[in-house]
Amino acid sequence: SDITSFSKNVAQVNGNADGQITKSRQSGLDAIKNGEVAALVLSGGQGTRLGFNGPKGMYNIGMPSGRSLFQMISERITKLSRLASSSSSEKGDK
Repeated sequence: SDITSFSKNVAQVNGNADGQITKSRQSGLDAIKNGEVAALVLSGGQGTRLGFNGPKGMYNIGMPSGRSLFQMISERITKLSRLASSSSSEKGDK
């Protein structure tokens, strides 16, 4: 499939005028569900200055869970994907 840049106008929505936030959220979940969205996580380089022999995203930043930034990001993406899979535009506003 072809990868294209985002070409739609993007605007800030103040409040939830006419359910626009709800509609936009559902459109986003539908796009994820239909495989129309990709995620790219850039590493940012090695953690040499941190005294770490690996990518900065794997560095222990002291979170109580002990999870790395890469792990937290991947878990968030997985959760969003599952949410989109269970979501249906029939459940929300069209």
